[in-house]
Amino acid sequence: MRVVVLAALTTLITAATMSTAWAAGTRVFGHDISYPQCNVAPPTDGTFGIVGINNGHPFSANPCLTRQYRWAAATPSGASVYVNTANPAPSSPFYWPATGAKDPALCADSRSTTDPGCAYDYGWHAGADTLARARTANSAVAGVHWWLDVETRNAWHGDGVSNTAVLQGMYDYLRSHGVTRIGLYSTPFQWKRITGGYAGSSAASYKAAWRKEFAANHALYALPLWIATSGNSTTALTACAASFTGARTEMVQYTDAHGFDTNIIC
Repeated sequence: MRVVVLAALTTLITAATMSTAWAAGTRVFGHDISYPQCNVAPPTDGTFGIVGINNGHPFSANPCLTRQYRWAAATPSGASVYVNTANPAPSSPFYWPATGAKDPALCADSRSTTDPGCAYDYGWHAGADTLARARTANSAVAGVHWWLDVETRNAWHGDGVSNTAVLQGMYDYLRSHGVTRIGLYSTPFQWKRITGGYAGSSAASYKAAWRKEFAANHALYALPLWIATSGNSTTALTACAASFTGARTEMVQYTDAHGFDTNIIC
């Protein structure tokens, strides 16, 4: 996101862990904030709060994470978080696998910008780094809703198959380490440009392209969606009908009169 804090717990979240305000069809709203709002008092209205874990890119930390997470956790429906994603192939100053490594996927050619196994490994390790940073803010953070922020503002050097492999690697890592509520934040335009249009209807072709290097552990195309900035509180609701993977859109973001990223439940 434009550093928008992914907001919204959805019908996937059980009544035991959410207030009735999250029930499907209600018009509740919340806000997302991150490092750009470090010197800004957080909003005092809204049902929920979403906080960015990273400082704009993977393998970094929002310097205000602990304080902002405390704010989000104090909202009526509690906190959720979002994670920056990217594909810096064929190298990264933070982590990139070596040719022949299985870490955990096979990286056949680390010099390639389109090797899906190398990209998967980058996503897997970015997920590990992000979860560790998030736990510094709250040890129970794995139990809240997470969103993968997929935007063209970050580096995407691969093709649709390898870029999607990054997201799959991050998703698989988080799921295998206790994060069970995960969604995707993007727009139809950005998603198409980054992933080549990965969706439920095309997932089999991606799976086939990945087969020699890894097998996806979970269905990325089935994750709930959050649509990035779309008009105002009234027009944003029209974006609830949009979907970039075929899955249901659970929340739409807009900018309120005070300049805060605000999110309304579809």
